Amino acid sequence: MSTAERRKREIENRKKMILGATEKLIMSQELDSITMNAVAEKAQLAKGTVYLYFKDKDQLLAALSVKGLNILLKKFERAAVEGTSTKDKLVGMLRQNYKYFQKYPAYYKLNAEFESKYSASALKELEPISVKIYALFNSVIDEGFSKGEINAKLDGKYLANIMWGTTVGVMQFLRIHSLQFNRSTGLKKEEMFENFLESLINGMTSN
Repeated sequence: MSTAERRKREIENRKKMILGATEKLIMSQELDSITMNAVAEKAQLAKGTVYLYFKDKDQLLAALSVKGLNILLKKFERAAVEGTSTKDKLVGMLRQNYKYFQKYPAYYKLNAEFESKYSASALKELEPISVKIYALFNSVIDEGFSKGEINAKLDGKYLANIMWGTTVGVMQFLRIHSLQFNRSTGLKKEEMFENFLESLINGMTSN
């Protein structure tokens, strides 16, 4: 291995350590309370080393958010390919969003809160992956209109945003009320989400 290759691997490993430490902190703290000092301590690195890779907390959280959204995009792409009808594709994609919420709680928490808390420069780093996700949903919706599988009375310009917004809202509700949900309602979170999907997608698609 050349010196350049060794250096590149070292940089990537350090970034992974820093991002991994940040993930753990996100699960135990509010985003506002996380500091670069805490990240350095968790990663067992000098604070100055962390700043070599990320200029501030905003950039660090943006990088972690992009990492999580790339995982989510791959899940969406797989569901869009595997589905046959528009309904199958949309249900599959949103079901993958719920699985992501369950498997990657730190990423989900970050993705759900980051946009409302951090700087325009940091949010700009999220723009390319966010555009890809919306473009994928829009392409499935456009295909549904072209095949007559989506209700023609609906406005396609808004559907992706309505679908995404309502899904995020339901998952936020389930996340916030996770501990008491089953006890207080007698309902199961997974069944509630599946019923939500059916009502949402059935309202959009043509029978």
